[in-house]
Amino acid sequence: MPEERLTELVLPLASRWTLPDSGLDVVRLREEAHVFVQATPLSDRILGCYVDQVAWWVSERMLLGADGEPDLESARASLTTVRA
Repeated sequence: MPEERLTELVLPLASRWTLPDSGLDVVRLREEAHVFVQATPLSDRILGCYVDQVAWWVSERMLLGADGEPDLESARASLTTVRA
């Protein structure tokens, strides 16, 4: 198999194994994505760029703390952990 295809197959599994240990609130972020998807009209969900829009939404929500206020220090710490 081409390496690009292998990466596509392995990435979801690797993410499932590593993200919960990174300190990210995976459950909350999944719920954030679900809310965004449910709020988007079906006609917009079929666009090719829609996955990028959901990713953007979740990335913006990752910058917020549990109280809904920006928490950049925590976001930077999570990013450093995930990169490691």
